[in-house]
Amino acid sequence: MQIRKGTHDDINDIVKLLKLSLGESLMPKTNEYWKWKHIKNPFGESDVLLAYDGNLLVGVRAFMKWIWCKSGTELKSVRAVDTVTHPEYQGRGIFKKLTLQLVDECRNGDVAIDYNKPNHKRAPAYLKMGWRKVGKLPVRVSFKKPVSVIINRIRKSGATKFMSLNDVKFDLNLSDFDLGDINSTSTWTTQRSKEFIQWRYIDVPIVNYHSIAYKSSFIIFRLKKGHLGKEVRIVDAFGDDIDRAAGLVKMWREVDFDYMSIVDLDHIKLPGLLGFKLRMGPLVTINCLKLEECHDSFNFESWRPSLGDLELF
Repeated sequence: MQIRKGTHDDINDIVKLLKLSLGESLMPKTNEYWKWKHIKNPFGESDVLLAYDGNLLVGVRAFMKWIWCKSGTELKSVRAVDTVTHPEYQGRGIFKKLTLQLVDECRNGDVAIDYNKPNHKRAPAYLKMGWRKVGKLPVRVSFKKPVSVIINRIRKSGATKFMSLNDVKFDLNLSDFDLGDINSTSTWTTQRSKEFIQWRYIDVPIVNYHSIAYKSSFIIFRLKKGHLGKEVRIVDAFGDDIDRAAGLVKMWREVDFDYMSIVDLDHIKLPGLLGFKLRMGPLVTINCLKLEECHDSFNFESWRPSLGDLELF
């Protein structure tokens, strides 16, 4: 087996292997999506390793670059994302070999942490390779139509799919919006810029995000229909707490949905009669490559990702 770095010329073969091994799902495997995710990322192009048996591509491993910041200090990281092994080559250690080789390359560079949100099948393998559990990202849920949620849950209605709103667009004019000291927080948050917001929420090819602005704040959300009904997920919220809370009330009144979810780290009270924390968020794990730089990243009190930082990847 030969291992080499992936290039732009390999994208067609990579996507074909992804489809062969994983099939299509809620997030289709396309060249456009791969380029958006791994090439156009404003934090830099992903590190990709490919495994070959002769001329046959049998394994793919990608680490996506990300930058966190706290009080003006940067923390460079990667996120262990796309990994796939050809169906006829599974069980031969390709996943582990590619992953550990990329980890070594990152450790020898300037990357401080490697993090991800593995599913229940992959989590044990990551823990054996050095990742540690941070826990499940706490999510707060508020029900606008609790009766509809109960009925949908009983009926187990419909396949999960992303939805769009015709009357609420992503109409925020980024050129006029002042981000101010958005990156001067006392906890580790994604290093945000207008370029990042454009890439993450406007240029993304598979999901339509929407925004609602209120005074100094704006809220970014998306709509998805699942077994509980229509969910509005607040993926990012900018501005002071009072304006953000008022923006949520505005959205509550103007958008039709069954329930709303938001990461429970900003302590923003959700509208509605019911609002409580659930352990429904993704499991997050971290592999600390430079301990002196990331010793306080192992709990959500000092490290506060948004839902937008973790979904779709």
